[in-house]
Amino acid sequence: MTSNQSVRTQRFVGYRVGDTYCLSPTITLSAIAESPESLVQLPGSKAWLMGVARMGKELVPYINLPHFLSLPGSEAKEKPYGSPVLIMKDASGAGSIGLKVDELVDFIPTNLISDDGDSNYAVPVGLGSCLCGTVQAKGRTWALIDLTNILNDPKLQKIDLS
Repeated sequence: MTSNQSVRTQRFVGYRVGDTYCLSPTITLSAIAESPESLVQLPGSKAWLMGVARMGKELVPYINLPHFLSLPGSEAKEKPYGSPVLIMKDASGAGSIGLKVDELVDFIPTNLISDDGDSNYAVPVGLGSCLCGTVQAKGRTWALIDLTNILNDPKLQKIDLS
């Protein structure tokens, strides 16, 4: 690599689910969008499955992430549509899945993130399977979340759109 070539810095997306501020690498995302108003409800589905909608030629299930993780403080019921959605490839890699969050906060480059020495930070139990630790950035403590662990949850694997 020559000195003229720019080094691309990885960024993290900062978002809020319930009362918890979270960071996840943007490299795991396909897109960030708003939850559509015209979701088709699936009969007999769980309350955290908001419904499905077309995104291009693809049928995408939309998951209410705070509700799925049973996190307190969510605005999920007050603002179900028009909220930010993190779009990812599903666990099989064949389709996509939308994870609705309460708020899109910021995009943060890795050079602004530091290890959090505060072991007293109380992270909600619902984040346990996807929590990688806590970090500091822009004056706030963030839960570092591995979204692929959420996609691998057996509850999500049972969604059948065929």
